[in-house]
Amino acid sequence: MAADAQLVSEKSGRIRLVNRQAERLFGYSGSELLELSIEDLIPHRFRADHQQHRKRYRQRPAARPMGLNLSLWALHRDGHEFPVEISLNPLLLDGRVFVCANVRDVSELHRARAVLSQARQTQAIADFGRLALSSQDLASIQSEACRLAALHLDVPTALLLRHERGKRALAVVANAGSTGDRENAGTQRRLLAAIADRIENGGVA
Repeated sequence: MAADAQLVSEKSGRIRLVNRQAERLFGYSGSELLELSIEDLIPHRFRADHQQHRKRYRQRPAARPMGLNLSLWALHRDGHEFPVEISLNPLLLDGRVFVCANVRDVSELHRARAVLSQARQTQAIADFGRLALSSQDLASIQSEACRLAALHLDVPTALLLRHERGKRALAVVANAGSTGDRENAGTQRRLLAAIADRIENGGVA
């Protein structure tokens, strides 16, 4: 009767119990799922990290509801990947600790976020175009470009950098959202160095 897929696994990660929603979500029959481990339902590139997460969870098991950044990519039987949100609950049965994972497909949510992100980018470009046509003050244009980027892309900090041909160092000509404290200054220096490396290696035009 549960709306979400549910899988109960033991210490090794082996799946011991599933519901019908889990069969529908992952494309396996119940008996097939019981032959798998939790990692079999995760894309290969995430499996090693997930094993470490699972090990840490076993050391301190606790209920973790949906919405606590437990977002993963799941692997369907046919090979396609899809985003899921997971909640975890420890279960004590016959003196053994099992983990019940509620798994929810959030593909529609991801698509909606992608559409929103694209809309923000389009709006930022439009706003900047109007600004560039209405002002001849380069410094103001550069500062407003950073502000618009931070606003519409929903990021805490935006930097406008200048790269002069023949020079490795980058100059910050405008910024938005940077508080200028020591921690942010250190982060900014590391970011500039990383971007300079990519430019030097042909990774940024």
